[in-house]
Amino acid sequence: MSREKILEKLAENHQQTLDKVLEQLELQVVKATNAIADTTVKTRILVELRPRLKTALETTFLNWSDTTIRGYDEIAKEVIDYFGKLPIPDAFKSLTEVDKSVIASLKKLSFQGFEDIANQYLDEIANAVYQSTLIGRSKDELILELRQKINGVYIKSNVADTKKLVAFIKLNRHKAQFQKEVDEAIDKLHTIYGSDVTGQNLRRYAGQMVHDSLRQFDASFIAHKAEEAGIDSFRYDGSNIVDTRDWCRSLKGQILTKEEIYSKWNGNTWKGKSSGDAFVVRGGYNCRHFWTPFDREWQKIKL
Repeated sequence: MSREKILEKLAENHQQTLDKVLEQLELQVVKATNAIADTTVKTRILVELRPRLKTALETTFLNWSDTTIRGYDEIAKEVIDYFGKLPIPDAFKSLTEVDKSVIASLKKLSFQGFEDIANQYLDEIANAVYQSTLIGRSKDELILELRQKINGVYIKSNVADTKKLVAFIKLNRHKAQFQKEVDEAIDKLHTIYGSDVTGQNLRRYAGQMVHDSLRQFDASFIAHKAEEAGIDSFRYDGSNIVDTRDWCRSLKGQILTKEEIYSKWNGNTWKGKSSGDAFVVRGGYNCRHFWTPFDREWQKIKL
């Protein structure tokens, strides 16, 4: 399987498992909140709730993050296999002790990204409970807000029509032939719950992190191997979709030296360009493209 296919397969699998773990988290947060929401001592609520929420996040979202990041070894293996086919010295074709150290460091960095998101939403959820209790909001209103902070419009619901919409979106959102119907279903959910309320949620940011963390791990490790092997030129690979950035469309298939890449990167701006290294962030958030170490002299080699 090609590097591109492996990246796409892993990203889709990680997104699907994220959907399930966020449903579990939502249920645990609601359970923890219900357990203390009726207490008459309001000043104790945040003190008692925060540890319960922290445990819920650790046993669901952060456990999932750790397991997901361990799966990055599949990408590292594909990178090593690719280098094994290149006409370079044998010393750069295998997994070295330095490589293992780099992989461990990159995994740690990826986990910290998910950990930061978890801590942010721990604060938001705990504070929402405390503030709602102080101003006397109903438990039902509070629970709805907490569900939305985790899953946005994909919250668990007892409303039959809402359940059908959510189920349809989950089943078909990765299928191009159903994109129009999926968009319409999402619009209906936003109409029900209000897009201004549900736009910022854990699912949204974690979903983006799923994609970008995986791609940035791949980009960082292959750049490390190229540097180690003294390879100075790269081909821009990846698949274009409807909203692919012009930057990526213009570069796709081109073979450039590192100097040329950095020159183009520093000399251009575009919507969605993010800060960081040109090799790591590539086109920006949610970019599906990547740099492949490649020399023009290798074009006759089957890689």
